[in-house]
Amino acid sequence: MEIYFFSDNTTFIKHLSPLKESKKYKVSIFGVSEFKKECKVCKKQLLVYIDISGLDEGYEKTLKFLARKENFFFGVVDCSGKIKDVAECFFLGAVDYIRKIETNEEFYIKRFSRVFKYMTKYRKDFVPVAGNERKPEQNNAIYKIPVNGWQGITSGNEYAFSIMFIEIDGEKELEKKYGRKNYKKALSTFINYIRKHISVFNGRIWFWLSGGGIILFPFDGVKCPAVLCGFRLKLYKHIYDVEESPFPSSISFRIALHIGNLLYFTGDTGEIISETINSVFHVGKIFAEPDNFYITSEVFSFAPAQLKDYFIDAGKFEGRNVLRMKHYRFGG
Repeated sequence: MEIYFFSDNTTFIKHLSPLKESKKYKVSIFGVSEFKKECKVCKKQLLVYIDISGLDEGYEKTLKFLARKENFFFGVVDCSGKIKDVAECFFLGAVDYIRKIETNEEFYIKRFSRVFKYMTKYRKDFVPVAGNERKPEQNNAIYKIPVNGWQGITSGNEYAFSIMFIEIDGEKELEKKYGRKNYKKALSTFINYIRKHISVFNGRIWFWLSGGGIILFPFDGVKCPAVLCGFRLKLYKHIYDVEESPFPSSISFRIALHIGNLLYFTGDTGEIISETINSVFHVGKIFAEPDNFYITSEVFSFAPAQLKDYFIDAGKFEGRNVLRMKHYRFGG
């Protein structure tokens, strides 16, 4: 795998020389101004480091762009200390964060060896697995692909979306247990957690009713990054429980994901009549087990190949094949 560095910091670039000369890794160095051009056209798998001190615009937009690139791992160079909460980088999917320029010639060689070991062991959502490439299932759906994502979507027209249903398990019991006021406060924090993570994948909350809602991701007809979004929502939930959630105990929620055409409109969404919406609602509310992530066979056809082995057959529901995420646990 190649490593691309984008930085205008001459001191930092100078100390990368031993890494480049070691020939252990293929290293390319660019100015920050070349970032968009190089990353836009590159289709191969890369480890990309971006020096955010050289960015004219806010760094958040750049990191979200990198997080959406399925063929990229990325690290952040932040010698100016722009990012106050380093965890924010890793929530977005970063594999490394460099705050201080090191002068030790062996430092970066050893560091990137550790980074690659980390990616191989813990980032299986990105690392290609042998034999994991599967051809998409054939289906007869005719998707009405929106041009330019959200920019090409207008109210009153039909488009293809990846449609995500999310609902908190046992909402009524939680409200009764903690009181309506406390529950509403905790729910607001949970929605912010959802909104933060879906925005990385170009998702938007379409509507939210009490303890659950529908999130839309424009579908390009080629891939479904919303699968990775749901995957992260479930795994990062444990960090949310500890660091952000006002709930005194671990929160449980279900996710269901489907792809289909949908008449999109803004304003009052309380009277939506849609076969596609009904399908994902039924999977999420009726079929799905608590605290799990379900996808339809249509979604599986477009899911990232690296994630497919993390889903197993859950059976057939309303004539549709459904898969669920494998159960996982932390600890020994």
